[in-house]
Amino acid sequence: MSILVPKEVRYLVYTSSCVIGIFIMFFPLITGVKTIDECIVITSIGIPLPYDLVFNTSIVFGLIIICIPVALINYLEDRYVKNIEDKLPDFFKELAESTRAGVSLPEALEEYARREKDTALGKEVNRIIVRYKLRADFEEAAESLAKRIPTTAVQRAYVTLVEAYRSGGRMTEVLDSAARIYSMIRDYEHSKRGRLKHYVWIIYMSVFLFSFIAVVIMESFIRPTAEIGKVVGGTFIFGTLDERVYEGLFFLSSLVQSIMGGIIAGKIVDGSAIKGVKHVIIMLIAVAFFFSIISLAMRGYFESIIKGSLPS
Repeated sequence: MSILVPKEVRYLVYTSSCVIGIFIMFFPLITGVKTIDECIVITSIGIPLPYDLVFNTSIVFGLIIICIPVALINYLEDRYVKNIEDKLPDFFKELAESTRAGVSLPEALEEYARREKDTALGKEVNRIIVRYKLRADFEEAAESLAKRIPTTAVQRAYVTLVEAYRSGGRMTEVLDSAARIYSMIRDYEHSKRGRLKHYVWIIYMSVFLFSFIAVVIMESFIRPTAEIGKVVGGTFIFGTLDERVYEGLFFLSSLVQSIMGGIIAGKIVDGSAIKGVKHVIIMLIAVAFFFSIISLAMRGYFESIIKGSLPS
């Protein structure tokens, strides 16, 4: 399934998801399950850090709820646009063959729209023909395609159609050249995406490793050391070890790395930061997994070791 979502619907969905997401983020505080002191610690320099496991998990899931509609709409629209762009070489080739047989460009477009009526490009071409038949100028009718889908490839296609219409006797030559150029561009884009995917995997691995190492350090060193300090009643060289500060710091660091990593991945592969939201969702799920399931599992394991080693 691939569609173009109207602007009004898009903004409504985005606003609704933001409201719901923010509500979920602060759900423990709103419902009174947790107090601010139980969720947030203020560092010595006055920076608030979320440290509570329940509150941190609600923050992650709230962000995921905000991101899901953005990713879904972008995915549907991206598929629609890609279906059009992938068909442009064959589109211009078929137009060239039709005009070579003596058919005018508007008639060639009408034939193409009839043959490809179930495809995204066929539907867009049909809109051009409908406008043209309603006594609109051909250039104005073709411009509707560029306005609806303002991507570089579609903008070039609009300019090519207009130039072919103006060229008269050289129309077939212009369309043949466009078919060859768009075929080369399509092959290049597919090749580029294949090469750049390796960098996306590197970003994923860096986020996963950072989150895992942060949890390991927190649960195997910071928390046990703080617990020992509480039991013995001593302080360290650098003062009292507040595990909440480190937990909040590690969590926020993983959160920022996930969001920025997803945005960079989208920019590298798709050329747009907004298209990286789908990567952000996957990385946020990984952060929630590491800081909840893995953290709880390790916490129980190391707590049993500490209790077994300390004198009663």
